[in-house]
Amino acid sequence: MAKFLSIQLFLLLCITGSGFAQAKYAHINSGNLLAQMPEVKSADNQLIALRKTMVTDGNKRLAAFEKKYQAFVSSAQAGSLTKAQIATQEKALQTEQEGLMKYDKQI
Repeated sequence: MAKFLSIQLFLLLCITGSGFAQAKYAHINSGNLLAQMPEVKSADNQLIALRKTMVTDGNKRLAAFEKKYQAFVSSAQAGSLTKAQIATQEKALQTEQEGLMKYDKQI
């Protein structure tokens, strides 16, 4: 009886051990896989085009801001603005500058 139990135990261990030996592992290089997909290339081209338009728009906004700032500085130095007007324009320029900084972070 003891031999029969030991044989059963041995067979049970062999059967469960063979299940672990059957496990297979695979490695996929997702970078290479994605690079071969035409959809990824199309999406990359769209992102490049979007980035270029955003940079161009940001440069236009910056140029407009610099013109406003130069006009403000020349008016303030000429003495044609009151203290209240100076404060109001400074606040407006500051908020516009903050908006430009937020837009720059989006790019």
